[in-house]
Amino acid sequence: MFVMELTPRSFTRRSVTLLIAGSALLPIALVFAVPPPLTLDQIVSALEQTEQRKQTDLRAYSSIRRYVMKNERFKQDAEMIVKMEFTSEKGKHFEILSEHGTEGLSRHLLKKVLDGEAETSRTKAKEFSMVTPKNYDFRFLGSEIHSGHLCYMLEIKPKIKSKYLLDGKVWVNSADFQLVRMEGRAAASLSFWVGKPYIIFDFQKVGDFWLSARNQALTNARFIGPTQLTIEVQGYELQPGHQQKLALDKLPRLRTAAPLAE
Repeated sequence: MFVMELTPRSFTRRSVTLLIAGSALLPIALVFAVPPPLTLDQIVSALEQTEQRKQTDLRAYSSIRRYVMKNERFKQDAEMIVKMEFTSEKGKHFEILSEHGTEGLSRHLLKKVLDGEAETSRTKAKEFSMVTPKNYDFRFLGSEIHSGHLCYMLEIKPKIKSKYLLDGKVWVNSADFQLVRMEGRAAASLSFWVGKPYIIFDFQKVGDFWLSARNQALTNARFIGPTQLTIEVQGYELQPGHQQKLALDKLPRLRTAAPLAE
């Protein structure tokens, strides 16, 4: 074993320089320091608690959303600006504020998306939106920095075939055990026309919670081919009169093609 003895003679100017440089890197290392090792069960249990708390504590909020649907058969991208209001008693209510490029089929498809979201929020199906052991089996994949946060990456496998569940993976913030990203293929067909799209959810911190910032669905739709739907949340209002805008430019780049598209 090699041992270096630090004596006044060996402590040269170069040694001092190296020590200063090393000290300067310490804050960077500390920011992304690996948290104490946890078992998969501990991570999943903490995630389940935050998912439950989000359901019980977020009783009402509203957001402004931008829906964009792309398909080569459309003359132009179909776009809707929508106000969404949510209450735990009534679920989601949508008000279309403006439209651009929506005509015929594209408008019909976007309306179906809004109606589907509203219906899901008012039924027991909303329980499937929670990433919990009731809905999924989990496998630890590793840790990585995602959007500037150290995250646990977990594989998720649906316990039942449901269009509300994804077969894919999630990124869990190691600091507060909330979802930062979720992506995968729908576990069951959404409809005869849409099939099983590849879906990506990106979240950003709003108050105490990580809320949906951008959703993306990519599919090879029957008869009209590759179709992409992007939903961007421009801001949330958790309290009346206090809107918080989201930094959408900090999210990962949008995908333009679904992996192993179906």
